[in-house]
Amino acid sequence: MNYDKIYQDFIGKDKIQPISIKTLDDNTWSLKYREGRIVREIECDNREDLDKILIEFGGKNPETCKAGGRFLELDGGWGAEDLYKLGHRITKICLTGQRHTRQKTIPFELPEGTGHQNAMKTKKQFGTNSIMLKMKDREDVTFTRSFSEKEEFDALIDHIKLHPSLKDLKWYVKLIGTESRETGGQCVWKRVQAGDGTRRMVLELREINGKDFRDCVRQDVFNAAGDMFDAPCRRITLKKKKASEKNICLFAAEDGDVNIDGYEAVN
Repeated sequence: MNYDKIYQDFIGKDKIQPISIKTLDDNTWSLKYREGRIVREIECDNREDLDKILIEFGGKNPETCKAGGRFLELDGGWGAEDLYKLGHRITKICLTGQRHTRQKTIPFELPEGTGHQNAMKTKKQFGTNSIMLKMKDREDVTFTRSFSEKEEFDALIDHIKLHPSLKDLKWYVKLIGTESRETGGQCVWKRVQAGDGTRRMVLELREINGKDFRDCVRQDVFNAAGDMFDAPCRRITLKKKKASEKNICLFAAEDGDVNIDGYEAVN
C-alpha cells in the first residue's frame, strides 16, 4: 500500500497540512506545515497573509487526540472535579444506560413425523429434533444534559446512583462537551471506534468551537485538549474499491459494439 498517496489523497490534491501558527519575537507570524513527510516553516509579516495561504493551500487535518479511557463509562469513579483538574469545565454529556433483565434459552422437542434436521436421504444423522426458544429482555435509556455549573453534573451522577430504576444500569458516555479553561475553546469529545482493527472504543476530540477537527490547525486542536490529551490520533476515512461488473451480450462484444477491455468473465 502506498500510505503517502493515501495520506495525500485525504489532505487534498496539492494541499498541505497546517501544523501550527505562532507569533515570533519581531511581531511576524510563522506557519509550520507538513508536505508529504517533510515538515517546513514559513514566515509572514501578518496573520492575514497566513490565512490567505491556508485558504489557498491548506488541506484537511487528520490529527486529533483521545481522552483517558476511564471517561468512556460513568461508573462513579470520576466527576466534574476530575475534568476540572485537567483544565476543562463540563458543559454537556450524552449518556446511554442499559442492562439485561432476562436472558434465557428454552429447548423444545419436535415430535416424530414433523420432518428432520438432516438433508433428505442422508445416511448420517446429526443433532436432535430440538429447537431453541431464546428470550431476552433489555432496559435502555439515552439522554443528553447541559450544565451551567459543574456541580450540576455531580448532582446528576448522585441522582442516577440512588434512583431505583437507574442505579443498576451500566452507563456509557456517548459524548462529552467541555470548555477549555486555558483557551476558552468549546470541545466535543465523541465515543468512536479506535480504528485499530478491534472493537475497542475511544473518547476522541472531534469538534472545537463548532468546527470539525479536520478543518482546524493541528496545534489548535492539541491546545484546546490541554491536559485531557491522553494520546494522539491520526484519522483518515477509507472506502472499499468495488469491483465493477457489467452484464453484456457476447454477440455484441464479438461484433465490437461493446468494449470489454480490462474485464474478465465472472461466470
